[in-house]
Amino acid sequence: MNGAQAMQFRAIQLGGDNKVLVLAEGEIVDGDLSRLGIYLQKLRQSSSIIGIDLDSPGGTIVESEGIANLIRQNQLFTVVGEQQRCVSACFLIFAAGSKRFAANDALIGVHSASTADGRETIASMAMTTAVARDAAAFGIPDNILGKLVATGPGGVSWLTHDDLATMNVTLLEDDHGNAQPTPSQQQASNAQPTSRDQLPPPAIAPKIDERALALRAAKNFDREYKRSGMAGLRASVDACYVRSLQLGTVDAVEYCYVLYRIASGIDAAVSKQFGIPQDSFWTEDSVTNRTKSAVLRLSLDPDILAFAQRWEPAYRTALEALVSHH
Repeated sequence: MNGAQAMQFRAIQLGGDNKVLVLAEGEIVDGDLSRLGIYLQKLRQSSSIIGIDLDSPGGTIVESEGIANLIRQNQLFTVVGEQQRCVSACFLIFAAGSKRFAANDALIGVHSASTADGRETIASMAMTTAVARDAAAFGIPDNILGKLVATGPGGVSWLTHDDLATMNVTLLEDDHGNAQPTPSQQQASNAQPTSRDQLPPPAIAPKIDERALALRAAKNFDREYKRSGMAGLRASVDACYVRSLQLGTVDAVEYCYVLYRIASGIDAAVSKQFGIPQDSFWTEDSVTNRTKSAVLRLSLDPDILAFAQRWEPAYRTALEALVSHH
């Protein structure tokens, strides 16, 4: 927990048939995913939940990813209402809506991730790339993704009505039926963020042992990278998979996957930053094929072949730990 107050949740009655909209307001902090899940579960006993109304300056990215996935799984729509804002990590939650709505005066903004002290590092660039990929999976178009990646953590790119139209956002009329303009591009270039993603050490992981595994992978990556760079990491990855086959356990393979994915994400961020081709050893396809080979050689349950989806949260936890400590 970063000391910020947790998000507050409140049901808004929409008329008959017990339909409600859940207002989620405040900064997104560790534990909000769990609290929202419990709140929705209890609320369903008496109401039909159709969507989430967002008013947030942003917050922790891993937590936002979890909330976004929860919204997508439950096919809820998202809305940013009159005089409300959805900035930074909140945008990913908004993007997850099965349908998206915004008031004409709603403020919706994006920018890249940063470290806890506001710096942009290779690790934070990798986190930004991961968030952009999540948003793309929710159907967010390239023009919006470009603004997310290109806008530094010290600024905000406010989305215009035209921007929102490209991501199929329905604009809600005000009481007079008028359309109020969103901030101009000039305002966007001069704007300061309402809140940066402070990226505290994450508290969310599928299991406690998986969080510990992720943090161990992050620590070992950091140590090896500082000591011998990517060449040393390549040797560490090779040794890791050999050792995982000797141990013959799922946890051992998962650890190698997380370590490899961190290096892959960092290498991709460096390649993109400097416009150079990525080494084929570090591509996501290489990570996938190497891990799949280890899984098959261990003759594990075939269901484990969905490792990329199951172990991705552990990778994100490790990456966020790196971002928050640098």
